[in-house]
Amino acid sequence: MPKGDQPKNFDVMTAPDVAELLGVSEKTVRNWMNKNGLPFQEAGRGRLLNWHEALKWYVNYRIAESGNDGNGVSNKDAETEIKPRETLEQAIQRKTIAEADRLELKLAQERGYVVAVSDVEKSVAAVATALKQAILGMPSKLITRLYGVRDKNAIRAILDAEARDLCVKLATIGQKSAPAPTAGAVDEL
Repeated sequence: MPKGDQPKNFDVMTAPDVAELLGVSEKTVRNWMNKNGLPFQEAGRGRLLNWHEALKWYVNYRIAESGNDGNGVSNKDAETEIKPRETLEQAIQRKTIAEADRLELKLAQERGYVVAVSDVEKSVAAVATALKQAILGMPSKLITRLYGVRDKNAIRAILDAEARDLCVKLATIGQKSAPAPTAGAVDEL
């Protein structure tokens, strides 16, 4: 469970909670409560549902609904926007599009246009670690060079040279940590 999320109380749920669990809109759940007999209890601040009762009602509702020549839409539920089942032609078209997208992604990966999120995370972490080490090491590196220097221009020149040197080092660190495309990663698709 992600941090900060509280476990759900399935005995006391709101319409949005039930809608999320059933994968429908909140409006659909409210229509079911008002017009189709989805069980709920009136509470001071609104209506509350018991998930177990709602799920049992939903299963029975869908079973009753499937007795309408298999089209997936009953006359009494036209307002709940239930989509008809996918045809074979639509499924083939969806599969063809998905395969084309997969091949485009594979080609983009081979050309180096796409990298895995984990590779980017590793690269950024390596640069951040190197940056931290370089910045924290600057005072001890510069103390001997700056000791006794009184001229502001000389101090500025030393600090400027060190900052530029640090930038050059960080640029090479970023290049070294950048992920290289691998043939194995392409085959995982």
